[in-house]
Amino acid sequence: MVIKMNTKLTARQQLLLDIYRIIAAFFVIAGHSFSYYQISILKNQDIFPYIQNIGVIMFFLLSGFLTTYSLKRKNESNDYSFYLYTRHKTLRIIKEYFPGLVFIAIIDFVSININNNYSYFNAYNYKQFLGNLFMLQGTFVNHISGLEFIPFGSGRPLWTLAIEWWFYLIYGFLFLTISNNKPLSLRGGLISSLLFIMPIDYFISVRGNGL
Repeated sequence: MVIKMNTKLTARQQLLLDIYRIIAAFFVIAGHSFSYYQISILKNQDIFPYIQNIGVIMFFLLSGFLTTYSLKRKNESNDYSFYLYTRHKTLRIIKEYFPGLVFIAIIDFVSININNNYSYFNAYNYKQFLGNLFMLQGTFVNHISGLEFIPFGSGRPLWTLAIEWWFYLIYGFLFLTISNNKPLSLRGGLISSLLFIMPIDYFISVRGNGL
């Protein structure tokens, strides 16, 4: 049975989501600024959670809603494939992610030439740039290849993008597999195993520190 989803977000709903996104971004920026400048306000988790963590959770909620909404609309006829989902996600993210990596490369290049205290030489090379481009930083690939992909240059927060990217793919794969009622083929089993290895490795690694 095919269930049509005719609901479309209104301009007011889209505005509300944009406001929600701005508030979440403000929480993340403010929280990290408190830490960077050693401002003690709202840093005691016994009294109040880290404000940046609240912002991240808000982003996860928003991302989960919008991803599900998009999947349901695109899969109305149960013919939307995981290949198309991955392609759309890649094209949507890469147009901002790739310029971001280039921007880090330029900023770090300038820093190296004007600052003798640059601390990220081991992360500033073509290998790390390509590893980050393919979202391999901090993943299980490090364990099986010995390549040690780490966040590129001074872009220390890039470690989180990789784990979020693989969660995106896992969710899309599970959603489409269940929604389309298709038996899991050998190829699908291999894909799902690869997708699940990434976050599982993160959870049990030193960086993830478990659940």
